[in-house]
Amino acid sequence: QEIMAMTRRATGNGHLVSQDVRDLQKVAKEFVERLNELGEAIKEIGCELKGIEEGLIDFPSEREGRTVYLCWKLGEDTIAYWHELDTGFSSRQPL
Repeated sequence: QEIMAMTRRATGNGHLVSQDVRDLQKVAKEFVERLNELGEAIKEIGCELKGIEEGLIDFPSEREGRTVYLCWKLGEDTIAYWHELDTGFSSRQPL
C-alpha cells in the first residue's frame, strides 16, 4: 500500500516514476507472491494461518470426540494449546 501511494504521488505531478520506486514495486510484488505461496502450502497440509503478524497457526484435531483446533504461535517450542472451532487465540487452553 505504501509503495502504491508513493507511485501515485510520484506520477500525480507529471514526473516519471523513479527507478527506485519501480525496484520497490518489484520487490513488494515478489514478496506478496511468496507469502501467497507459503499460505497455500500451509493450507495444503491441513493448517490454517490465523495471524500472519503473530505467526499464529491452527491445526484441526479431534479432542474428546469433537473437532477442535490445536494452536501454535511463533516462538512457542511445541504445540501446547487448543481451542474450540468457534473461538480464537484468547480462548486457548493448555493440552
